[in-house]
Amino acid sequence: LLKQRVKWKNSFAFFRSVCSELSSQGIASEAMRPWKAHWDHQLYKALDVQYRFGLEKLHEALPEIKVELVFRQQALQFRPPLEEVRSTYYRELKRFI
Repeated sequence: LLKQRVKWKNSFAFFRSVCSELSSQGIASEAMRPWKAHWDHQLYKALDVQYRFGLEKLHEALPEIKVELVFRQQALQFRPPLEEVRSTYYRELKRFI
């Protein structure tokens, strides 16, 4: 999921197009229900594994965030401020999720 996001999205789009094509050919959605349930389950398992793996490896894939520790006004401060570092980190994390 981290490195092949486009490939996953294309796979989902293909699956949706196959389902809509079969529906347009007159196959009843009731007849496709077991087939769809099977593929939903398979996709769920694959995404679960990829998601867990991605969370474990996320820190390696995130771009490096540079932070300096400076002494200003008789206090140690982060540059950029810690709030900005957090927002950058959470923004990248949100992109993955």
